Amino acid sequence: MSGSLIPAGRRSGMLSQIKEKGFAAVEDLAEKFDVSVITIRRDLDQLESDGLIERTHGGAIYTRHIASESPYKVKNIRNHKLKTAIGRRAAKIADAGDTVFVNSGSTTFQIIMALLNLPDIRIITNNITAVLEADPGPDNQLLLIGGQYRFNSGCTIGSFAAEMIRGLNVSKTFIGADGISLKSGITSPIAEEAAVTRMMIERTAGAVIVAADSSKVGSVSTFSTASLEQADYLVTDNNFDESFRPDFEEAGIKIIKAGGM
Repeated sequence: MSGSLIPAGRRSGMLSQIKEKGFAAVEDLAEKFDVSVITIRRDLDQLESDGLIERTHGGAIYTRHIASESPYKVKNIRNHKLKTAIGRRAAKIADAGDTVFVNSGSTTFQIIMALLNLPDIRIITNNITAVLEADPGPDNQLLLIGGQYRFNSGCTIGSFAAEMIRGLNVSKTFIGADGISLKSGITSPIAEEAAVTRMMIERTAGAVIVAADSSKVGSVSTFSTASLEQADYLVTDNNFDESFRPDFEEAGIKIIKAGGM
């Protein structure tokens, strides 16, 4: 019987189940392993202390660690339809006449393309790939942040970028994310890109909108971009697990689903 397992064996089994499903409820784990809810919570506390999971309301989510980034061309192809839908939905949060920051990434590329359909929009971005393909038209402005060019992500970083951002004030900021964690916040595998995005957020008077597909939830990368409390919206897809919603709402984030596959 599962209830006869030693704690280490039970935790190993719990971790395997959480990893397989992405999320597991306390009550379900207690039933499966034939132990009390109190015992399960104690086990989950230990697994979280070991950095293997994150506790949520009523359960736990598996923590996926991201050590490196994928090339932009690879990321742009992956989940392309989802990213397009997310980008279009995120852009609806902007208003005509807004001045906005948009950081680098394949999802934020789609946000920029969608924002340009609004009148009198001023977009300030370090996303060179998007700038090269965009057509702002006569009514909009597209401003490129200068700096050191990162080929792998098609963006600018560094001291020149930072100096330009320091002199700007915007109404909203749209950011992509490699990792979104209830405990670790919004993270990136690239320190310089995280630094640029942090500065964008600091210079924002209004809403900060995170745009990312649901696979990013539960992922943690090396460098911190922002805490969850610094974001106002998470625009994601229909595959977002509703069991996470209370935790995000507690952090002050409104979840908007753009669609799923």
